[in-house]
Amino acid sequence: MSYYFSGSFFIPHAIVDGILDAGTGYTMWGNFIRGRAVVDAPVNIRLQGYQTMPPNGVVRVLAEATGFISFADLRLFVVITEDSIYYNAPNGTKWHNQTMRDMLPTAYGDPISGFMSPGDTLIREYSYDISSWAPDKCNVVVFIQDYATKEILQCASSRISELQVGIEESKSRNLASLFALSPGYPNPFSDRAKIEYTIPSNGRVQLHIYDSSGSLVRTLVRGWESAGKHMEYWDGNDDFGREVASGIYFSRLSYEGNTRVTKLSLVK
Repeated sequence: MSYYFSGSFFIPHAIVDGILDAGTGYTMWGNFIRGRAVVDAPVNIRLQGYQTMPPNGVVRVLAEATGFISFADLRLFVVITEDSIYYNAPNGTKWHNQTMRDMLPTAYGDPISGFMSPGDTLIREYSYDISSWAPDKCNVVVFIQDYATKEILQCASSRISELQVGIEESKSRNLASLFALSPGYPNPFSDRAKIEYTIPSNGRVQLHIYDSSGSLVRTLVRGWESAGKHMEYWDGNDDFGREVASGIYFSRLSYEGNTRVTKLSLVK
């Protein structure tokens, strides 16, 4: 707790996303959590894993930046927790879940660099040893946090026994075929670029073009679209019909809370 506050706390004290003090009144914690849940996270995280010497193994973290990230000291934290721990606490609680057992690689996190723009990716692997605990009750919790401000950008969790590379990769390929955004063709382009995208079912779609500073340049699609493959063109102009300068741009597809981002190079 001293990481967030000075002094001692003997009553459960909730800190939401590292920056909101939800206090000790647990009946209000849900309001704080729901308030932060509507904030669009600039990162997506997926977890995979495999066993090396059962029950021990490796957890793989795959992160993708879906927005622009300006934090100076990003770190990746990996926490091993265990459920169903018996302890007769003074308040009468006997069974405890999500009890922290270990942090990988250390409690200070793993520094992240070069992870600032939409489309940037990160892959890290960490070995875990859960032989001293109940393997079928162990979980992995992963989050990306700015060490200076304490703000948590995104998190993901899974039961360790469910981290199977083959299954996760199969799901990933299936999702990619149903919800996808092409990198644009040609790329680089000087006249216009063809941008193709696919959505798995009817839904509300937005397709925007951003410049390298994160400013909105052009809205290509905003509305209801049918399932399947679609095609749009960007002619290198902004929403006011003005030509934009040569440089790196980003097309961002949003659909039902999911996003895809690709880079475009405009050369004139």
